[in-house]
Amino acid sequence: MKRSNFVRYIGCCLMMVFLFSVSSFVFAEEGPYIAINGQLTSFSNKPFLKNGTTYIPLRALAEILECNVSWNNQKQIAEIKDKSSGRTVAIGAKNYTVNNVTKKLDTPNIIKNGVTFVPLRIAAESLDCNVEWYAPDNIIFIEKYRTVEVSNATELLNNAKSYTKLVLTQPEYDLTNVGNISNHKVKADSVFDGVQYVISGVSYLSIEPKKGVKSTLLVTPRYANVLPFEDCSNITIKGITAGHTIDKGYCTGGVIELRNSDAINVEDCKLYGCGTYGVIADESVAIHVKNSEIYECSYGAIDLANCYNVKFSNCTFRDNEEFDIFSIKNCNNVEIANSVIKNNRVKSKFASLISAPNSVNINFKNCKFQNNTYSNFSNGKNIELIECDL
Repeated sequence: MKRSNFVRYIGCCLMMVFLFSVSSFVFAEEGPYIAINGQLTSFSNKPFLKNGTTYIPLRALAEILECNVSWNNQKQIAEIKDKSSGRTVAIGAKNYTVNNVTKKLDTPNIIKNGVTFVPLRIAAESLDCNVEWYAPDNIIFIEKYRTVEVSNATELLNNAKSYTKLVLTQPEYDLTNVGNISNHKVKADSVFDGVQYVISGVSYLSIEPKKGVKSTLLVTPRYANVLPFEDCSNITIKGITAGHTIDKGYCTGGVIELRNSDAINVEDCKLYGCGTYGVIADESVAIHVKNSEIYECSYGAIDLANCYNVKFSNCTFRDNEEFDIFSIKNCNNVEIANSVIKNNRVKSKFASLISAPNSVNINFKNCKFQNNTYSNFSNGKNIELIECDL
């Protein structure tokens, strides 16, 4: 069994053990049950379901999520402040306010035995959490991100951990020869002319600039990937520019690299050369790149191998050159939709604009192909063009 498949197999087994133990617990008592950042959580005042809405004790939830809670007796509202993000939430009888924006409560709070219960989803999402319900065992999963503002590459890498939102406050982050890395989730891999820093074994990590800031991540080593991830899941990269500092044609490192990873979302990003490819992925699943631009890469735009459920939507692929612009090997269910593919040059006579050997369900849908240069348009039996403009 391949290592990546073995890792996924073990992960599934652990999840089954977790759900089995929870199922036994659920069988013994009434639900719903709450898991916060993967840990089943008990409350002295138990959550309950009423008219299709789950209610949870407000103070207990806020304190578990490491928020400060106070009661404003004059206004008759509970005031909450997230210690990490600074987000403020105020919940009253009929309305709630998030960062001074007031909304109406569709379902009112309930006071039970002197304890204020609030709709769980509203309270959790107001505190910047993700909420998912696992219906078979009546478990509600809450993922809470800690928010960390980072001003340099060292801070970025040291805080690249699970359940973390990294907020970039500076215009440039040079990930070349970063010192003082104390995060065991980041490993320094030696490449031919330097080091690349690989984020490994992390789940629920978000990287995005602070509002109003345009941030660029870059590296100098020619053989280093800018943002490599290994054995990671639920990663969001949003609103960044990333690439290499050196001239085009002198590197073999890509921009975003994914190995044995799943549930990866890239949004509103610019990925540029001389990175060999904008996105490189191997043994990875559930990748979605949207509203992004991949340009001036020195080998091609994307390089996928042994991946499935991959989608690029509303993207621009331009001015990439040399080999297969879309290299898709041994993949299943890859879609490029509503995208512009222009000014790309395939220089090698053995390469194609789209190459998908041993792949199935490879679709280009509603795409515009403009001014591309190639000897071979495609290589692969299962490439389908749907309502494309050639």
